Amino acid sequence: MTVSMLTPLFPPDTSDSAAYAKLLAAQLSELPLTVVAYGRLPESVPSVPIVSVDKSGSKLLTVLRCLLALQRLRPTTLLVHNGPSADVPALLYKLTHPRVRVIYIESDKQALVNKSYWLQQQLQNRSQAVVSLPEHSWAYLPAEVLPFAAPDLNATQAQATWWREHVSMITSYVH
Repeated sequence: MTVSMLTPLFPPDTSDSAAYAKLLAAQLSELPLTVVAYGRLPESVPSVPIVSVDKSGSKLLTVLRCLLALQRLRPTTLLVHNGPSADVPALLYKLTHPRVRVIYIESDKQALVNKSYWLQQQLQNRSQAVVSLPEHSWAYLPAEVLPFAAPDLNATQAQATWWREHVSMITSYVH
């Protein structure tokens, strides 16, 4: 069993989706997980290998690089994290490896509006599960720590519970 997470956004990208991808990789570090991330210098996650896919050049070349990275890794489970730039290589990989389990994770619905809706639907139809994150990132991303401010323990507890349930659900599809 091998698990790969394909994500177009990963820190040092600064979006909420990028922060989520890194936190998810850390939460899934007990699995045989490899992250396939676009960019030249993705941040590291302890005990999780990261394959960097260069996104310079044409979009077609980027998709090909990503598909080749997936071919080398040969995952049995593919976590696809949000976005047209991940949908195309993931769909091509699924079409050429029909036994792979695909878990589609939507974390930025704004990015999906009117962009590659058909591709997204094709991939979701071939996925074992589609996971949608809460609309507001404060539900799962840690709040910024401000000096002299007391932490919101209720929010921290709610996030810890959310992450525990979220990771449990995702790992249930992997095993």
